[in-house]
Amino acid sequence: MPYFYRLTMKPFKLQTALNVRQRFEKLKQKEFAEQLQVVQQIQTHMDEIKQSLSEREQQLDVSKRQGFTIMELQIHSNYQQGVKQDLKRLSRQLKEQQQLADSRQRVLIKATQKKRILEILKEKQESRYKEEQKRIEQAMMDEISQNQYNLKNKER
Repeated sequence: MPYFYRLTMKPFKLQTALNVRQRFEKLKQKEFAEQLQVVQQIQTHMDEIKQSLSEREQQLDVSKRQGFTIMELQIHSNYQQGVKQDLKRLSRQLKEQQQLADSRQRVLIKATQKKRILEILKEKQESRYKEEQKRIEQAMMDEISQNQYNLKNKER
């Protein structure tokens, strides 16, 4: 075998499929991130409403100490009912959006697993190539060594 002999690595036959799965995984990552952002926005909005309600109740306590009218009490009661309805609606939305986020996360996990399978196959192919290349190089080194040994013995 000539010393310049070197294997060329075969292209990964499933590279196109791997590329598709990588793009699909990135798409699912983006969708999942966007969904998490929606969940976070709803949660932030709910926190703001709760804070507003708390401040309003503190104002009512101050008004109670200073004296207030029935109209003020009715306005506060209506406001409180409206806010509680908003919180219930947002709570339902949050639950729905969280379920959607969980669903998208499961899809992302499956996409990542499918991509990883092809990556492992590609890594194994590369590993086999390197091992074969190493075996060929060792055979060449053995041949060179044997030839040098034979030359030395002929000269004697």
